[in-house]
Amino acid sequence: MMKRVVLCAVMSLIPAIASATTITIDNFEHGNLNAWTGGSNGQIAADPLNAANHVLNFNALGDGGNIWTLTTYAATGNDWWFSFDYLGYPATGNTGGFIGWDIDTAYATGERWLAGTSALGGPDILLIDDGAWHHYVIHLTRSGPTPNLPAQAVYFKAEDWVRADAIVGNAYFDNIAITDVNPNAAVPEPTSVALLATGLTSLLVRRFRR
Repeated sequence: MMKRVVLCAVMSLIPAIASATTITIDNFEHGNLNAWTGGSNGQIAADPLNAANHVLNFNALGDGGNIWTLTTYAATGNDWWFSFDYLGYPATGNTGGFIGWDIDTAYATGERWLAGTSALGGPDILLIDDGAWHHYVIHLTRSGPTPNLPAQAVYFKAEDWVRADAIVGNAYFDNIAITDVNPNAAVPEPTSVALLATGLTSLLVRRFRR
C-alpha cells in the first residue's frame, strides 16, 4: 500500500508529455494535388536536390494565389503553429515563393501572406532564398497584440509571385502542416520520464523503509 501511495506521489511530480494535434496538409508524396484547388498552376515535381522526394512547385506565375487548400482549417483554440519547408532553386534572391491564408479562394474577402521571398509582397517573414531547403514554423494566433488569424476558418494558399524574378518553376514548397502545440518547445522524452520516475520511486521507497 505504501509503495502505491509513493508511486502516485512521484508520478504527480512528473510533467505530463504534451499531446499535440498535428494536421499534415500535404507532403506531396502521393503524386496528386487532390487536397488543393485553384486551377492547374500547381504541380507535383521532383525535388531538385533529391529526386526521390516529391514537392510542390508551379508551372505559371501568380498574384493572389496559384493554389488553395480544398478545405478550410479552423483552430480549436487561439493558437496554431504553421510549418513548411521552402527552397528557391536556382536561387535568385527573390524566387517568388509566397505562402499564407485566405478567407475565400477568390481572395476578395481577406488574405495574409505569412511568408515570402520579397518584402514588397508584405509577408510576415522573409524566406531565405539561397538554393537550400529551410524549415519554418510560424505562430498563428487570434489573440494578443498582433493577431495574424481572422475569426473564421481559412484556406491556406501558395504561389510563385508574378512580381518577383519572373522565372516560372523555381519556387518549391514541402511538408506543409499545422499543429496546436509549439513544435519548438522542449518536451521530456518518454525514456527520460520513465528513468526519472524509476529513480524517484526507488529513493522514496528506501526512505520509507528506514
